Amino acid sequence: MSRYYPAVNRKSFWFDEQWPRDAPDGSYIFLGRAVLATGKTLFPDQWSDSDPKLAFSPRESVHEERARTNTVMESLGVALARGDVAFALRANAGGDFKRQREAALDPRVSALVMFGKSNWNVDDFAPLFKFAQMNDGKYRVEQVPPLDWIYLERQTFDRFIAGMTPTTTEADLIKEPWRRIVAMKTANPLLPRKEIFAAFEMSTREFQRHWDKAAEQMPALKKAGRRGFRLNEPQS
Repeated sequence: MSRYYPAVNRKSFWFDEQWPRDAPDGSYIFLGRAVLATGKTLFPDQWSDSDPKLAFSPRESVHEERARTNTVMESLGVALARGDVAFALRANAGGDFKRQREAALDPRVSALVMFGKSNWNVDDFAPLFKFAQMNDGKYRVEQVPPLDWIYLERQTFDRFIAGMTPTTTEADLIKEPWRRIVAMKTANPLLPRKEIFAAFEMSTREFQRHWDKAAEQMPALKKAGRRGFRLNEPQS
């Protein structure tokens, strides 16, 4: 089962015909629409608004869609974790937007009513982007819905989009996997080598060849070293 299709019973909003509305005054945009806007910016010629739906489906023959969706999730997820893009929550039934609130230093204030950029400090962004939901405490994927919908602050999101540039074409990413490695590492500099490897369906030896080519264009990749990679990742 793909990492983009977590084994949970909740239905993803990507399969719904109607989504939560954006803020009436334009101050907040629903996470799903932010994903689409980011995808169109990164992949202006290849992106389809059906990419995330296919990526989160159990289908196995949608590698290109998953590659594009992964790049979007990593790029936007890291921006949220860094605090470059602010977010808020809105109750499932509607109501006021709850702005992010970092954990309080006052021990009398319960941590269960706090949420902020630390909630995006996770190893896998997929559940957050699959459901676009969070409670106003720490996010836990096993919680029973309805949870709050996730919205992004329009001002900081627009600034994020303005600072992005289109990636290499999808055809290049497929024909030359080293370009995809560079794109993934550029989108998320903290992405571990073993997770990049997991996104490719190839042998360890073949991946090493493309990794070496990518390292010629991105010298920072040379710091990873081969030893740790071969100890921690599956062999073909």
